[in-house]
Amino acid sequence: MGAGKVCDADFEAEVLKASVPVVVDFWAEWCAPCRAIAPALDEIASAIGDRVKIVKLNIDESPKTASKYGVMTLPTLMMFKGGEMASRQVGNAPKAKLERWITTSLWFASARVPPKRQPVDGAVKAGGRAASADARHSKRCRHRCRSGSSQPPGCAPGRNPGP
Repeated sequence: MGAGKVCDADFEAEVLKASVPVVVDFWAEWCAPCRAIAPALDEIASAIGDRVKIVKLNIDESPKTASKYGVMTLPTLMMFKGGEMASRQVGNAPKAKLERWITTSLWFASARVPPKRQPVDGAVKAGGRAASADARHSKRCRHRCRSGSSQPPGCAPGRNPGP
């Protein structure tokens, strides 16, 4: 089974309300890279089976959907899960990269996102960890403070003297 086809009229029913993740290939007949990846997508669709559905949407025949999702470059592949776009791949790519993107996107689309950590004792969160103002300061302008060159706005001289 190869890639199916969708249009503006059935996009919602076939893609957004699908029970499995759906990869949509936005393409056009005049696009050479689109024609180049078509056989690879057909092979991937056959190999993956029921885990993901792969469909093609011709942007010349269905411009509303392409415009709604901001398709500016062809080919553009988007993965939809639960009615939302979960991932995007723009441009031509070899079959191995397309398979890797689909597999990775499937994993991320199904992974649960853990709740955000709360700051500890009034410290400001930076990169998922609680960090003091001095630690954030040293990451931002360590080279300037240590070298003694001109200080950036808001940087107190001697605040980060270095090792």
